[in-house]
Amino acid sequence: MRHLFCISVFIFLYGFSNAQDEKVPPGISDLFYMQYPYATNIKVNKKWRASEVDFKMKGEHYLASYEKNEWRYSLMDYDYNRLPSKVKKGLKSTKYGKKDVLETTLVYLPSGIEEYRIKLKNDSFNNRYIYLNENGKVIRISRVR
Repeated sequence: MRHLFCISVFIFLYGFSNAQDEKVPPGISDLFYMQYPYATNIKVNKKWRASEVDFKMKGEHYLASYEKNEWRYSLMDYDYNRLPSKVKKGLKSTKYGKKDVLETTLVYLPSGIEEYRIKLKNDSFNNRYIYLNENGKVIRISRVR
């Protein structure tokens, strides 16, 4: 009986220590926890060859995207008021500068580049994202899917 108790405790402790890894798919688990060691409230959306990991870290909300077990990008919710003045100025100098800003996001890319993605309310049926670099230069514009 005592032997069975010890085995049960071992299984419980082993399972508890690895519970974190059960949420994130094994192919990206090591990479994810190396990138985001303080991630909490983890939710995974797995689609065929891709995985999206939604989580919080240090009070910020993130979404990390992986495909074929490689990191593609991460998004961090970012308040418009936190945008650098060059980015705000760059946005205002575009033809979209007078549109309502619906959301702002900081995009982290594997190349080490950071982009600011701003969701704009367009006059037509479709909303748009405008991507700017840290100097406020427009990188690209895309439709919201």
